[in-house]
Amino acid sequence: MKLNNKGFAFSTMLYGTLAIITLVLYAILNISKSSTDTTYYYGDIIKSKLNECVSDELQLENCNSSSNANCNRTPFLACLGVSDNTSTFTGIIASEKLKETVVTAGNGLYEYKRDNEPKKYIYRGTNVDNYIQYSGKMWRIISVESNGYLKLIDINNPIELKWDNNSGSSLEYKGSTMANRLESQYKASITDPSKLQKIRWEVVYIYPSIASSPDAFTMDDYYKLRSEEYGYSLTPETEVGVLTIEEYLAASLVSECQTNLLQSTGCTSWLANYKGWTMNLSAENSENSSENYAFYFSNNNGIATENVTTSMNVYPVIYLNRNVVINGNGTQTNPYLVQ
Repeated sequence: MKLNNKGFAFSTMLYGTLAIITLVLYAILNISKSSTDTTYYYGDIIKSKLNECVSDELQLENCNSSSNANCNRTPFLACLGVSDNTSTFTGIIASEKLKETVVTAGNGLYEYKRDNEPKKYIYRGTNVDNYIQYSGKMWRIISVESNGYLKLIDINNPIELKWDNNSGSSLEYKGSTMANRLESQYKASITDPSKLQKIRWEVVYIYPSIASSPDAFTMDDYYKLRSEEYGYSLTPETEVGVLTIEEYLAASLVSECQTNLLQSTGCTSWLANYKGWTMNLSAENSENSSENYAFYFSNNNGIATENVTTSMNVYPVIYLNRNVVINGNGTQTNPYLVQ
């Protein structure tokens, strides 16, 4: 494929598409503040996605203009949702390689989609081949995101941390003890930061009392909180975060863990080996501001709350950008290797 290097016509088309889609979203969703917040949320996703495609397209144009016979077009094609089956490189784009391992039962990588959320892929079960070496550390892959990012957890370097030093005021992830430590100190241990991807981490607030109501609190209910004004917040862009309730429970093949989030126990999975704080805060206690509690994955393989001033393990989580190339087969003895 030879791209047009007389101008950036495709770039212009992408930005034009973004403008049209954004206008349509505002027209459809401009009914209430809640829906406007949702518009901004999905508008940011669309903008980010198109910016990535434009960046890849420009890099490919520049490479083609230099008469390089081995221009890597796979990132651009992957952005458009097209597989590059003609690649002659030593590795293959990680998201494309991993999608070839998707299963429909048992342990492994599953397609994962809810409501209007983009489709992604998550590792589920107790014995999954998702080991990956990067930056001199052994990680495991949590998910392959819809935009091709790889989400990884550092399995060998837990840090004992308080969620925050102060429990007596309204709390946000930004500026918390945990966020500051991960951003200022842990990130420095990444020896190849060029492959890290900054994102806006999502913090979903949950009322623990929901668990005692007649209706179980399900994964679908968790997702609905994203459309509520009090239900979530987005952090500023940063490279390091931690797991969420969703990820701990979605990784389990135990069906109860999808249908009663706050009362389920025995949610065994490969992620149950890495217990600790999550990104999720208790909305109940944050409202009265007398104490603040956050959720953690407990010793009974379920979700519980604890005062944010309590110290417990934190397993750092990062995203790798979608142009990462990998080799290997993901086992503990032959992990994926980031090229």
